[in-house]
Amino acid sequence: MRSVTLLFVLLIGSQAVAQQPVRVQVFGTVTDSLSGKPVFTTVEHYDLSGKRWALTEVNGEGRYALFVPAGEPFELRVAPLPGQQELRRTMPAVAANELTFRLDLRLKPAPAADR
Repeated sequence: MRSVTLLFVLLIGSQAVAQQPVRVQVFGTVTDSLSGKPVFTTVEHYDLSGKRWALTEVNGEGRYALFVPAGEPFELRVAPLPGQQELRRTMPAVAANELTFRLDLRLKPAPAADR
């Protein structure tokens, strides 16, 4: 009876692990499109229905990293600094067999009327 109980627990545990979504690390840099200098800001992960799932800060070298579900298209949004345009980048799904996906982002200057 004890071995049957142990087998049952192992089966339930393996199903719980199998149900965890596969996640891919998206990483890259955020830079100013004119100067090429790093931009200290935030990068947000949204699904295509507009729900925000994650937020991360860009470090002093312009680097960011976050995790997104594999197999689902997603959007990254970069909060603009004064004088820059908001950046939204919609991406196709990343395959589950990919562990990482590099996506460098460049902020453009805002139109003169918006400055």
